[in-house]
Amino acid sequence: MEQHIMDLAMQLGAELAASEAYMAQQNADAAFEADAQAQELLQSAENLRTDLRNRLENGTPPEQLQEGLTQLRAANEALDKNQAMQDAGAARKAFNDLMNQVVTLIRYHVGGNEGSGCGGDCSSCGGC
Repeated sequence: MEQHIMDLAMQLGAELAASEAYMAQQNADAAFEADAQAQELLQSAENLRTDLRNRLENGTPPEQLQEGLTQLRAANEALDKNQAMQDAGAARKAFNDLMNQVVTLIRYHVGGNEGSGCGGDCSSCGGC
């Protein structure tokens, strides 16, 4: 019996990997990694974050970190405005939503409703 469950889990994993949501996430992640501007923005934010962490660990008073914090906020805002970053985030959210729906359905069918708000009939559902 347990082997049958493992086989079903592997089949479910394969179906998820072949889903449009997963493929969209993979494509958006690849586009983000290939986007030179996005990578420069990401590297800049990571460098600023590392510099601030190092300065704080070395005893720099917090009030002397204000300029670095301002630069980090600006770098993060620029990264958030980058289209490739936005596309990757949206695709990741869509796949995570799908995964959450799957887990909710499994939990429902294993242990009943248990407060999930799910009645088990997906035809009337707006999404888990």
